[in-house]
Amino acid sequence: MSFGRNLKIPALIVFCAASVFVSTPLYGTPVFSFNTGYTASSDIWAVPDVGWAFTSPLTTVISGVQTEFYQTDGRTVTLEFYSGIPNQIGSSLLAQALYIPVGGSLFGPSIGNVSLTAGTTYFVGFKGVQGLGVNYTGSGDPGVTDLALYYDTAPPPYFDKLQTGYSTGRPILSFEGSMPESGVPEPAAVWSTAIGLCGLWLGRRRLLRRG
Repeated sequence: MSFGRNLKIPALIVFCAASVFVSTPLYGTPVFSFNTGYTASSDIWAVPDVGWAFTSPLTTVISGVQTEFYQTDGRTVTLEFYSGIPNQIGSSLLAQALYIPVGGSLFGPSIGNVSLTAGTTYFVGFKGVQGLGVNYTGSGDPGVTDLALYYDTAPPPYFDKLQTGYSTGRPILSFEGSMPESGVPEPAAVWSTAIGLCGLWLGRRRLLRRG
């Protein structure tokens, strides 16, 4: 076998592995959620920034947050994730992401990996929502979860007003982790599959040459 042919085989293996990675994307898997079984209210946000305090039910790692706005207009919204109520001492910004929400659909950005501790209060906020359809449900179903809404009217400071006892405290939120969907190969399996595919390809070429 020539030197040039020896170089082609490793390159082919890398190509096959890359093809497997590209064809099998990772999917966000819900870790826990609030009110995702309900539709968003048809109200419109009258304030620029909103957010909710919640207690994590699990000790886990999340990598994305999704919500459902009733309607959107193509604008960019800023999602912020805090270790507590933003204006309280000791609270810190854990993650921030810009994204364009999709109206009528559960959708949201990646926020990297954020570790949560069960029983600890965290805060998720959305900046720049004034005029958008709200991302809370108006349902009065007993199964709806109520959370404390924080908002502002003329920032800064952000999230400096508290509202409870209204439908605004029923956000539609899904906290997700980056986990492979069932059937998606892990890295070691990807390389094994790639080598196997390349072996089959080379064997087929040899058979065709003999024929």
